[in-house]
Amino acid sequence: MKIRYASCLNLATFVAALALVGCFGKNGGSADAEIKAPGKTSLSWTAPTEKEDDTALPDLAGYTIYYGRSPGKYLNGIRIDDPDATSYLVDNLTPGTYYFVVAAFDSSGNESRLSGEAIRVIE
Repeated sequence: MKIRYASCLNLATFVAALALVGCFGKNGGSADAEIKAPGKTSLSWTAPTEKEDDTALPDLAGYTIYYGRSPGKYLNGIRIDDPDATSYLVDNLTPGTYYFVVAAFDSSGNESRLSGEAIRVIE
């Protein structure tokens, strides 16, 4: 069973409004972000409501944010064991470019496909 996201990943900067738009679902998607806050960035998303087979998702258990310094290579993960969470502040980032994706997981540990990749430059 794979989980399908119902809407969009929205990556916002901690300091200012952002230019990011990235929807994902069965076919994935992409996202970009502007440079703003030193050392931190805020991720937000819309909770999924359906599985890939279009059936209800009654057992959403949380999310995992994956990120790294190269596109498609996510060496870091942050597990969020809260199905009601729709945002997370990632901090303590050293200067450089980061690539973020988000996946949802259910109570059985099944994980969704990764969201579209969001790019963030930390100064």
